[in-house]
Amino acid sequence: MAALNYQAKSTDMADILSSEGVEFLLSSEGEVPLSSCHGKKICLYFSAYWCRPCKAFTPKLVQLYNSLKNGGKELEIIFISFDRDNTKFEEHFKCMPWLAVPFHLDVHRRLSEKFKVDRIPSLINPLLSSDDNGVSIEEDLIGLIEDYGAEAFPFTRERREELKAIDKAKLHGDRDLNEFELNLELMPWLAIPYHDRKARQDLCRIFDVKEIPALVLIGPDGRPVPADGKTVISLYGARAFPFTESRIGEVEAALRKEGEALPGRVKDRKHEHELKLDMARGYVCDCCKGGGRFWAFSCDVCDYDLHPTCVEMDNPTS
Repeated sequence: MAALNYQAKSTDMADILSSEGVEFLLSSEGEVPLSSCHGKKICLYFSAYWCRPCKAFTPKLVQLYNSLKNGGKELEIIFISFDRDNTKFEEHFKCMPWLAVPFHLDVHRRLSEKFKVDRIPSLINPLLSSDDNGVSIEEDLIGLIEDYGAEAFPFTRERREELKAIDKAKLHGDRDLNEFELNLELMPWLAIPYHDRKARQDLCRIFDVKEIPALVLIGPDGRPVPADGKTVISLYGARAFPFTESRIGEVEAALRKEGEALPGRVKDRKHEHELKLDMARGYVCDCCKGGGRFWAFSCDVCDYDLHPTCVEMDNPTS
């Protein structure tokens, strides 16, 4: 705890990293003096190449970083690697436009302990303590960025409250009848009349809707399905209909059975690296260019995915 208090009081990220034995940082162009951090707003990004959630989040963070840079807003990110070897670290880092702590220093465990990082990906701003009206050290920025993107900057508690207020205002519906009708044109289902504001507010209260978009599923028995509708549709699509817990269990069991029937690893004639069986919500097959869901054969070295039916196997391995 004493170390954590030190971090909260420190006024410069260079001091924090220097205390951990870091003498320089890495960029895509080579070594960067640690002094380059002086006076900048810094976030630490804990991530690993083998972590699929990290692979999914990193492009979003790159987009945010570039957007802020292009807008003239000052933010630097420092990558703290949880990779298993230097080769994977370099593969992971080459897609990042920010800085990194050299892999060989092996500081990820000490820094993660100091800043209470218990999962990856994690993005924290150690110098924005709650006393500075910012997001506290214990709070992670991943969810904030996934929800709001670059709008979340500068990651202060005040900004978070502003965004929540905007969300709350949106819950009251479209801003005018014209906007409502434009939205309705895109929807093949029914709608509560625009002027029935009380019904909308009552439904938000009854189903505890705190943000949008939100999807509440009602089962055949007229009762709300416990599972989050947005997540169920995102994961399983129409296969989960009628969206009961028992049906969702059946879908998950069927997917496991499909996966058990496929080899764990394959060597495809069209790709130089071995491909590993993986589950993904959605992807684009690099062979037929068609969309895919659920099972895919993916490359751990590069961003390459194949439908199981598009694999031309040499020697499948378990």
